[in-house]
Amino acid sequence: ELKNLNQFPMNFNGVDYQVKIGDQALLKGATVHSMSIGPTGNTRVNLDTKVSLASLGGMVKTLRKGGSLPMKFTGNLGMQGHGKQKPVAIDWQGDVPVQQ
Repeated sequence: ELKNLNQFPMNFNGVDYQVKIGDQALLKGATVHSMSIGPTGNTRVNLDTKVSLASLGGMVKTLRKGGSLPMKFTGNLGMQGHGKQKPVAIDWQGDVPVQQ
């Protein structure tokens, strides 16, 4: 979910992203979907991805027993403004709980 803390609307044209669990790259991709977020509003962004069991490697044990995994989500939103496209960095990290 993206939140706009500004008093003005924000328009984006796509997002590129990478997801890591621990030090291991899990997902990488891009989308060109346009989106708008109203003043002080929010919107959900769905990213179509596929993960194979083989790509999880040593994380399978943690997934089976529950607990949490350290995750990092980075990328850029393509912000539209004044006729130009400017990248807006995304950088989130935290522990994601895993349920059995």
